[in-house]
Amino acid sequence: MDYANKVVAITGAARGIGLAMAQAFHARGARIALADLAEAEAAAETFDGLGMTVDVAVDSQVA
Repeated sequence: MDYANKVVAITGAARGIGLAMAQAFHARGARIALADLAEAEAAAETFDGLGMTVDVAVDSQVA
């Protein structure tokens, strides 16, 4: 599937399965927005994407 001109938002994306998903979507042309408790900004640099430190358990950081 081609993800060109699509944005994929991934939580838990700084490592593990989330990072692997980011790599897979990026390889298919997606622009990546990464969210994680830590290190999302550094991981996003790899994909020329957007990284943000977010705790999805905190309503004010998600809404």
